[in-house]
Amino acid sequence: MKNLNKFLVLIICLSAFTMAGQNADSVIVIYDNQKTVIPVPAFGSLTTVKYSDSIQVIEIGVSRQKPYDGFSLRLTSPNSSLTTNPKRTRKWFSQVEAGYSLGFVRSKGLYYPEDSLDKTTYQVNNTRPMGYVLGLSVCDKERVLNKNYSYISGFKFGYGQYFRAAKPLPVTSDTNIVFYGYDALKENHFKFLVPFGIRYHFANSKSEALINFGANLGYLISVYKHWTYDHNTSYGDASAVLALNPFIELQIKQIGFQFSTELFVPEPTQILKSSMNFSLTYRFY
Repeated sequence: MKNLNKFLVLIICLSAFTMAGQNADSVIVIYDNQKTVIPVPAFGSLTTVKYSDSIQVIEIGVSRQKPYDGFSLRLTSPNSSLTTNPKRTRKWFSQVEAGYSLGFVRSKGLYYPEDSLDKTTYQVNNTRPMGYVLGLSVCDKERVLNKNYSYISGFKFGYGQYFRAAKPLPVTSDTNIVFYGYDALKENHFKFLVPFGIRYHFANSKSEALINFGANLGYLISVYKHWTYDHNTSYGDASAVLALNPFIELQIKQIGFQFSTELFVPEPTQILKSSMNFSLTYRFY
């Protein structure tokens, strides 16, 4: 008889544990390949989960109530609120940019080649070429560091074109002077860049404003063409160099303004040594 009583007590205990386990319900949410388990709260309470990035906030709520209570926005439970920020996000083809560029050439001056016996003098035209730049963000990666800061990287394409009109040769009686760079110039830049930087989100900003600052590092292929002053003769060349492109950008919602400089190691035949860019940017999402 005692054994039977013990057996009945064991069955009752197992039943109680089973019912308790069944009451511990939860809801599974999968967003941006991130799985979150939301526990179902007590009656009259609300549990929320938030997903946020630089441009949006998604909030999902789970509440428990009686069938006759109906839905009420007054169901709150400050202690049960759960906020989840994805640590990493990746966006494809999310931003374009276009702007004005001012180029800088080698310093003007006179110099004597070391192997020259007759001390021929070369004088360089330092008129600054002007042009435009275009850019496309192929992949934009963001890693959240805290509420305000995140680390950004990715990959982007860039293109720039520069022009400089021909300049009349100075009049001189010195036959040993050779003038360099006085013919017309058109130079094209094809850029393959990897950005590294920091993104700062303004706290409690209704305008969704943010600042991006850092640098793009990559390869630049320069293709250029010259015309002689009389436009009867033309010649061209191409070179590939390492490029460093520091930048800072202020963005409000989807529109931004970016200032950047372009620095690269010039080849012996390359005219431009750096540039300064002023661009407008537009973020699709």
